[in-house]
Amino acid sequence: RGGRAFVRPGGLVLGWATLLYQRASIPPLSLACGASVGLFSPSLRGHQGTVGAAISLCLFVINLAGVREGSAIQIFGSSLKSALLIGLAVAVFLAPSSSAIDSATARAVIKPLSFWGMIVAYQLIVGVMAGWANPAYFSEEDKSPGKNIPRALFSSIVAVSIVYFLVNAALIHALPLQELRSSELPIA
Repeated sequence: RGGRAFVRPGGLVLGWATLLYQRASIPPLSLACGASVGLFSPSLRGHQGTVGAAISLCLFVINLAGVREGSAIQIFGSSLKSALLIGLAVAVFLAPSSSAIDSATARAVIKPLSFWGMIVAYQLIVGVMAGWANPAYFSEEDKSPGKNIPRALFSSIVAVSIVYFLVNAALIHALPLQELRSSELPIA
């Protein structure tokens, strides 16, 4: 009997779609990472492709070293990102707001959301939450999957949502809505 993966077409399609989606996200995320590094190091501005590719290559090599090494880097990187984003949001809320606008001005600036705008917004939300179900892929390797997988799924959704809403609230607090709508990288 051949491989069981081909028995259920839905699983096959989902597996391939997930594989392609995860691989397709690497180049744009690498470019965004390279552009972000350019914000902190002016000499690297304009080289986001090279910087992003170098970072991706380094992470690839670390993951080749083994599961423990890749896991350690993932935990460290996620913790560092979360701490930096939370710290940034707190700093924005504590800093005096130089561009605060009143609610009447905000209502005048906001235009109705178009159908295409809703699609883009949905894609951004999906991008933020992508990967929340990944702990389920490792259920066979978990000693107590019935307890650990639901806890991992729930806690990751809650943690990412809190950081996401905190950073967005800080951006709304700090910048006029029109500037937020037109900026490619408002956190800069």
